[in-house]
Amino acid sequence: MMTWLVLAVAPAAALPPPPPAPVRVPPPIFQESRDELLSRKATIEVDIRAGGQELWSGPMRLAGRVPATFSRQKSDAPAGDCAPEENRYSGVRSSLSVNLSLMYYGAGKSGFRLTVNWDRPADVNGCGGRDASRSVGLTQTFNLEPGQETSLTGDGGLTIRLRRRD
Repeated sequence: MMTWLVLAVAPAAALPPPPPAPVRVPPPIFQESRDELLSRKATIEVDIRAGGQELWSGPMRLAGRVPATFSRQKSDAPAGDCAPEENRYSGVRSSLSVNLSLMYYGAGKSGFRLTVNWDRPADVNGCGGRDASRSVGLTQTFNLEPGQETSLTGDGGLTIRLRRRD
């Protein structure tokens, strides 16, 4: 019983104060002012080739968040020497689409992203063969300073030459 009295009479041990509340710092956000964003511009000369032939060539202008795009689709009837029953309901189709955009990394650093998709007819028995096609796609980011040139290659002999004007 005496033990109980000692516990009841002894002062409670002082607890250490609670730790201070953690200070939360948000991650840095790279934001450019509207004027800085709109002032970013580039003109890129693009030359796309495959199999020794030019698929498309021309300038692409970019500004701020506005990408440059190009697309083309073509559909033809099969060649005259193909049997009608081989391609009764199908034609020979090809397409090319190009998308070039500015990329922002913050702190005044930027680059480019290129996406190219090329679809072409497959040569099945020399007649295209019932909607048969082959596709090549390429997506790549790269840096290019004014006056510089670079080349990118994809499957199927796809080659893209890029030269920045400004």
